[in-house]
Amino acid sequence: MSDVLTQSITIATSPEEVWTLLTTLDAITGWYEEWDEIEHISSVESLKMDFTFRLKNHSKKQEVTCRVVEVDAPRRLSWNEYSDRGSGVRVSFVLAPDGAGSTVLTHSKRTIAAIDNY
Repeated sequence: MSDVLTQSITIATSPEEVWTLLTTLDAITGWYEEWDEIEHISSVESLKMDFTFRLKNHSKKQEVTCRVVEVDAPRRLSWNEYSDRGSGVRVSFVLAPDGAGSTVLTHSKRTIAAIDNY
């Protein structure tokens, strides 16, 4: 059985605008509080299927390698995070219009099996 943490918020903008913020690589450390640096191929600007990137938290001396495993614009985005210690987490974002011009964003993290080759 895996551990799951889920939170939802309503954002006063369209799913498309939230999607752009979620998937723009240089914006990720601005909204993803756990991480303060992202490493990626410089010519790539946004997340896409099978894309690999690295997140770092310098104060905690933590790093994870991430691989995008699901892209369904502008509804669902998921990536797997693997630490150098071998632990794994599936990070998912689900976007849904609320009918009033806003977006309900559900963010979840689920423990996944660690793998050697990510």
